Amino acid sequence: PQLQGQKLLVEPFIANFTKFNSNSGAANLEAMVAQALSHFSYHVTDGCELLCDLQGGRASGTYVLSDVVVMSMAKKNGVADIGP
Repeated sequence: PQLQGQKLLVEPFIANFTKFNSNSGAANLEAMVAQALSHFSYHVTDGCELLCDLQGGRASGTYVLSDVVVMSMAKKNGVADIGP
């Protein structure tokens, strides 16, 4: 197919791609930094929002996350925001 004139969104390849947690409550308990980030986001927003559906990879002590979800009490962040 011709791509001339079309816009594309391309993500870099993420080695060791892992699902750290989901927006439905699943959590990889071996990924404690990711769980701490979700926990922190809940507290820093006084329980109004939660950063979740964390997935990506880790290389040289750095995390690269892809396609995360911010859930809110008001369900204001799109279809993946399923609220509390």
